[in-house]
Amino acid sequence: MPQRVSYKPLLSFITGLVLSYSSIAAIRLPAIISDNMVLQQKSAIVLWGWADAGEKIIITAGWNKHPATVVANELGSWSVKLKTTGAGGPYTISFSASNTIVINNVLLGEVWLASGQSNMEFFMAKTSNSSYTGVINYQQEIKEADFPLIRMIDVPNKVADEPQNDFSGRWKICSPQTADTFSAVAYYFAKEIHKATGYPIGIINASWGGTPAESWTKKSILENDKDFNEILERYNKQCEAYPVENEKYKQAFSKWKADTAKRKGGAPTAPIGPNHNKSPYKLYNGMIAPIIPYTLKGVIWYQGEGNADRAFQYRRLFPAMIDSWRTDFNNRELPFYFVQISPHRSQNAEIRDAQLWTYRTVAHSGMAVTTDNGDSLNIHPRNKKLVGERLSLWALKNEYGKK
Repeated sequence: MPQRVSYKPLLSFITGLVLSYSSIAAIRLPAIISDNMVLQQKSAIVLWGWADAGEKIIITAGWNKHPATVVANELGSWSVKLKTTGAGGPYTISFSASNTIVINNVLLGEVWLASGQSNMEFFMAKTSNSSYTGVINYQQEIKEADFPLIRMIDVPNKVADEPQNDFSGRWKICSPQTADTFSAVAYYFAKEIHKATGYPIGIINASWGGTPAESWTKKSILENDKDFNEILERYNKQCEAYPVENEKYKQAFSKWKADTAKRKGGAPTAPIGPNHNKSPYKLYNGMIAPIIPYTLKGVIWYQGEGNADRAFQYRRLFPAMIDSWRTDFNNRELPFYFVQISPHRSQNAEIRDAQLWTYRTVAHSGMAVTTDNGDSLNIHPRNKKLVGERLSLWALKNEYGKK
């Protein structure tokens, strides 16, 4: 009697090939282009993604009558510019080729990038970290945070050797159920702009505590400036003693802990390794590069503590970072509003002077003064409402014509 032949292995193999091919050919979008997003109104925005090389993608946006078409290049990348109308929504955007992706609940409004270190990262609510005690009266503030036209997306903390093209995240709609993990400064900033204009507000939060400006600066900027070369040289020497198993690194780390224990004010710089969040240029690669070229209205920034021990260098480093971001986001006049850090026993006046220098020498910038909002014992002052509101005053005057 002839044996029965099973076609299941062959069928599975063919199915696998089909699925494999489909996964390559299918349109893929970056995390930032997703449900609930806010796009910059009255602009030529950029949408982008990936597909099979040569694949034709049709993009249909709810505010436009005519679809846009683009063809993926030989590497499978594509991007397209769309004009946006005035503030409004919600809209849908569909991306159609061998598959179709529909993005829902899209608003047209104002998009701001919020970046810096821990005082920008500082949550609305109390966290398990003892230094993050939440904003003043945070329970009531969160209870009242019902603003469905304010959205925020968090870029996860990431150190990367090379520029990344995506991250894992989603847009959150501001509500009492979500506001606890909003950047407090960014929330109060967005709230004031929204209240004054009625526009939807989108915040892209890319911040990480304890980080210096060079971590957020493109590598080529540091490499091509002789004054910044020492940042890379110092970093490379520190990496030579890494990892912890290396005796030299263990000795350096032990000395740093001992020195820190003796100090009452600011601690000396800790030795760092190749995957440290203080590594130069690597937060730019991991947290800023993935959101380029998303169209922005402007940037708000709260950082400086991480460079207080090299304040004179910051006078050039900070403006160089701002200039390179403006180039990357294709807007030489991109508004950049930043916080002059509050007094603290570990800081010095020179870093605030360097920030003042930046305000005086960098066009389309503004500085929110917070010398009346410091806490000598807490480097994270809890009154983030004052900070966010002062940043908003710059934007309301310069970008929205308010007095």
